[in-house]
Amino acid sequence: MRQLQQSTIFVRPCSEDDIAVLEDRLGLRLPDAYKEFLRWTGSGGELFGGYRFKVTNVPFNREDAIETLHEDSSSEVLPEDAIVCFLQQGGYAFAFIRASEGVDPPVHYYLPVRTSPNSPLESKIVWNHSSNLEEFCLEKINWFIKVSS
Repeated sequence: MRQLQQSTIFVRPCSEDDIAVLEDRLGLRLPDAYKEFLRWTGSGGELFGGYRFKVTNVPFNREDAIETLHEDSSSEVLPEDAIVCFLQQGGYAFAFIRASEGVDPPVHYYLPVRTSPNSPLESKIVWNHSSNLEEFCLEKINWFIKVSS
């Protein structure tokens, strides 16, 4: 998360109390890497525009992700310990980590895709899309910088 400190991209941290409330609300212990992410960006900002990622959104993100899977008639099931930390506005894509996968878990990503121009949408979770939260965030930061230039 040091790249956030060195960048000029505006982000707002959340408090330790906000993190504790989220853990209580989810009934899960958050992985350490995700807590660190929230300490830097948990109250929002422009960094991940297009994604709902604020600490106050996370419980609703899970509900919306489950609804998206249902609407897409996906055979995928969101694990009980999934923490949907990023939900694309519009709800068609989301990223999540699992509380059971350690202090710096991989990020899993759901995005309906077409394998060819005329094929139907395939709805699937890409397991281990990013090896950890930092890799996922850096991918999004680099994209944001590219489109903002």
